[in-house]
Amino acid sequence: MKDYTFKPALSEKVLGKRTVHRPIERFWRHVVIEPTSGCWLWTGARYPGGYGVMGRGRTDEGNIRVHRFAYLHYRGDIPVGLEPDHLCRVRHCANPWHLELVTRRENFLRGEHPTAVRFRSGLCKYGHSMADAYRDRGARACRTCIKLKYNSAQRHARYERTGQ
Repeated sequence: MKDYTFKPALSEKVLGKRTVHRPIERFWRHVVIEPTSGCWLWTGARYPGGYGVMGRGRTDEGNIRVHRFAYLHYRGDIPVGLEPDHLCRVRHCANPWHLELVTRRENFLRGEHPTAVRFRSGLCKYGHSMADAYRDRGARACRTCIKLKYNSAQRHARYERTGQ
């Protein structure tokens, strides 16, 4: 008579009625490799911003973004002060060779946020050149806009004083 009792594989652990797989196996269960770009597309759960997410293991250990998990598993640690940036610009890509470690500022400026796009264009939000912008503690201010605002305030103050 055959023995049909369940015997877990070496990579599985049985907890009550639930089978727990190693994180790398859970990772590959939700990855599809796109042949033309080489992206490892995540088909599992995603955050609202489009980044793939998976559990770290136990319920109390929280979640990790899949591109970070893949980078840590295949390429090594992520130094403090750096974060992975998708060179392929596909947020649910988990290929660690499509990631580059950059500072948060560099990652932001490479993105498509309106502020980053405006920074790259070299213009303020009203279309004036930022080539001669004031710089104060990292922030930039358009000289033309400041002059227009100052002149407008002076005209308003003069009108209040003289009525003209």
